[in-house]
Amino acid sequence: MGDDTPGDGEESTEYAIRRIPDLQTVSKGAKLRYVCEWQKAGKPPEVAGGTYWGSRDGIRWYLYSAKSDWLGRHVKQGPIQNDWTITWDDDPGQYVVIARILQVGSPPGTVGTLCHRPQTVGDAGAILSAPLDALINKGQGPSPDDAQREIDRFRKLLGEVAQKTAPPDPAKHKETVDRWDEISGRLRGLLAPSAGKRRFRMRAVHLDTVTQQQHVLMLFLTEIGTGTVHGRFGGPGGGQRVGWSLVDWTDPGNPRFRGTYEGEGTNVLEAVNACFTSWDLDNRYPAGHVSYEIPPELYPMVGGNKRRQMDTSGKTIADHVIEVLGWIAIGGLFVAGFCFIFVAVPMMTEAAVAASMLASTGAATLSIGQRWRDGIFDWKADAIDGITIASNIIGAGAWVRGATVKALTSSGKTVDYVFIGARVGTDAAQGILVAATSIDEIDAISKDPSLSPEERSRRLLALLAQLGATGLLTALSLRAAAKDADALKQKPDFLSGDPRATVPDETLAHLVDPHSPPIDTTKPPVAEGHTTKPPPENEKKNHKTKARTPIRPAPVQPNETAFARAYPSDGHPWIDHTITGTRISLIDKDNFQFICQLEPGGVLHVEIIVTVIDPKTTSQHLLQQMPPTTVVKKSDVLKAKELYPLAYKHFEQLGTPVQRVRGEFAWDNYDATKKKYDELVKAGGDPVESAKEAVRSSKSYEHHARQHLSKVTEARDEEWQHLFYYWLDKE
Repeated sequence: MGDDTPGDGEESTEYAIRRIPDLQTVSKGAKLRYVCEWQKAGKPPEVAGGTYWGSRDGIRWYLYSAKSDWLGRHVKQGPIQNDWTITWDDDPGQYVVIARILQVGSPPGTVGTLCHRPQTVGDAGAILSAPLDALINKGQGPSPDDAQREIDRFRKLLGEVAQKTAPPDPAKHKETVDRWDEISGRLRGLLAPSAGKRRFRMRAVHLDTVTQQQHVLMLFLTEIGTGTVHGRFGGPGGGQRVGWSLVDWTDPGNPRFRGTYEGEGTNVLEAVNACFTSWDLDNRYPAGHVSYEIPPELYPMVGGNKRRQMDTSGKTIADHVIEVLGWIAIGGLFVAGFCFIFVAVPMMTEAAVAASMLASTGAATLSIGQRWRDGIFDWKADAIDGITIASNIIGAGAWVRGATVKALTSSGKTVDYVFIGARVGTDAAQGILVAATSIDEIDAISKDPSLSPEERSRRLLALLAQLGATGLLTALSLRAAAKDADALKQKPDFLSGDPRATVPDETLAHLVDPHSPPIDTTKPPVAEGHTTKPPPENEKKNHKTKARTPIRPAPVQPNETAFARAYPSDGHPWIDHTITGTRISLIDKDNFQFICQLEPGGVLHVEIIVTVIDPKTTSQHLLQQMPPTTVVKKSDVLKAKELYPLAYKHFEQLGTPVQRVRGEFAWDNYDATKKKYDELVKAGGDPVESAKEAVRSSKSYEHHARQHLSKVTEARDEEWQHLFYYWLDKE
């Protein structure tokens, strides 16, 4: 195993490479671990006797680059061991991590077998583009006033818990309350200079270089005043000057992650850009990159690039981020590391409970809201936040334990939930559904007298966040529309003896009664259909048919879609076969690939599509990654004309249809698009519009256009990367 190249060899059927974390595309500086794992039952075999002992197989790692280094080499040799941790300091591009498996003691010339895992190193701006777009297009984080209110509510919750159960250590409880008072005061201090002024929220996302974690930053810009050179905003030039401030309240309780960055100038452009300069110099975020967008209200005055980037270098605190801060991530907000303030508790996305309550009794009189949409904050949705839940469970709330509810998770699995909540008036109920297997954990925390109020609240909120993230807790809010309130007590005309036919008013009563029999929402409710009463014989009128209660369709699993049936895992000796609700990754035995990811907001990111190569016309960048051939070679299983429509249908069948498309043309697609782009620019075309027009000449464009995603909204050529970026929207 002393060769400096992986050489030839069959793909291993015994080993496979696992990537930790499993990220197809990373930014420069990322740290990933690759493990060559035994795939069969039991442990890897050991040497049977002889001179050697230990594992039968040795593993040598190699890194293949599509671009050669300055010595013309494409392959870099790695260690001889079962795993390899790589810090990706290489330039953006396409790479393949290879493991060669060779039995220890094999005679010279033995080939062995190979495993490989493709890896893309991309531009940080491109990687952050999707989450920033999702943040902008699908929602926004809480306002500073929202956060202030929630922090104060948590402070109040601590007092309620202390009144209900005396804290075991009053002095420690007082210290905790004082700390939260300080957090509240710090936030008020950050907000005070902009009180009564307009705050322009700025969307920004930070990418941690090492962990590749993406975090939302909480920022706003505000004007803080005007003056002359002799006044507050003195400067070298004459005339009136304006002052602006960029306020970072990501963590008001920690000086490393809060701050005010002021700037001044003769106009808004100079002042705001001075704020950005101050922010760039003085922030202490972990090493990585920030992508942010100028607020649309300010862009006409600021101009320049609407979307911008800056690098961060706070290496000394990178190890403390999770411990000290927790950060604010898309889908959940953590403040100060002491407690979860906003807990990502999903609302029911299927009207299962409502449908069962309404069986055969009339129109859709109950509604279910959804708080978290595509992992982005949506404060306008009708929902219950974590503080409310905690207050009602362990504070001074009125919620009680109710009935058991059988319901389906988003993956179609039947789970027994326990309802904790209350009936609100005569026409509504509000509470949470908690998996029966987790109810004891909530009880244990709520009733443990040894816990301080803050510790009890923190543990419960952490548990709620965990249960919400794993689908074991769902917020439930049911309310009848005023015009339909009478239907709550309406009984079926012809199905009174059918156990599937229920009366909403009775079901609401059962829901809050712990002694009621389980409420089963896993089966579609019966729909009552009948004609109106027959008219007298001497009158001739058409009969009318009424159907009540929509039937909920049976859920479709990712492995049951048309795409999954067309490309089964056992239908081909795949190198990689992954089909989930958000990702499709198919790599056949000859390294032909189709890889795409559905990102928040219904954005389809097409990462790789290679189904045919021709030595005469295919890009050399691609040929270097494929098995050698002198003739045209096509994939035995992957056909582009079938893959695209089936992929679109796959996500549609799962209830998450594609709304937009983004991608990076590489290899042959890049060559074709680049050629057209250069022709258009050379002929005097505008570079921006020429880039959009060039996308239409790519081989993949027609497949998206057939799905009505034919409008090219963004495009740019990154020649140094050999990539052409594009966005497609519906016309």
